[in-house]
Parts: sequence; C-alpha cells; structure tokens
Amino acid sequence: MWVAVGFIALAAVQYIFLPWTAFIEISADLGLGYVVFLAMTRTDPVPTALKRIPDLSLGLYVFNWPVAQITLLVLPTLSPLGLFALSFPLTVIISLACWAILVRPINLLAFPAQHRALLARS
Repeated sequence: MWVAVGFIALAAVQYIFLPWTAFIEISADLGLGYVVFLAMTRTDPVPTALKRIPDLSLGLYVFNWPVAQITLLVLPTLSPLGLFALSFPLTVIISLACWAILVRPINLLAFPAQHRALLARS
C-alpha cells in the first residue's frame, strides 16, 4: 500500500513541476513502474509453463534494430505502426532461431544439472 501512496505522491510532484508533460505519459510511466515493481517483488513461485518459455531477451535486443532498418530499407513508406507490425514478428522469429541454434546449446553445456532437472519436470 505504501508503494502505491509513494507513486501517487510522485505523480503529484510531476504534475506540479512538469505541467507541459501529458497526463497520459506520466500516468503510463508510473503505472508501468508500479506493475514492474509488483512483478519483481512477488513471492509466488513461477508456474512451470512459464519456465518453459525460452528467454528471447538477448535476441530481441540484438536483432531489433537491424531488422527494423532492413524493413525500412525494403519498404521505406511504412508508418511507425506498420514498421512495428512487420519487424516485431520477424525479430521474434529470428530471436527464437538464435536461441535454438546458439543460446540453448551453450546453456546446456554451461548448466547441465539445472536443465536436466527442468526437463525432468516437464
């Protein structure tokens, strides 16, 4: 509860000292921060189904910009929404391939006991 009060106080300070910033922008930033805070401080165990989802964060980080730039090179008249609609699925597919070909085998070599235990549970 005190975290929510702190975020509301922070929002009030931002509304007073940053009147030129849109209401929705400040609210969205604080709301996202609160959701991330709640997700990171939860004590419930992660469901097994979520543990089986591959970690694509590295691939998304590495391949996002090049895929977007190549998409813009091929289709220069795309709107920002169109660019996202085309480049994001491509980036996810490339990241998944990178995870399957490169990251997963490296993790299996580096942490064999953890992966055997995870595979035994599934």
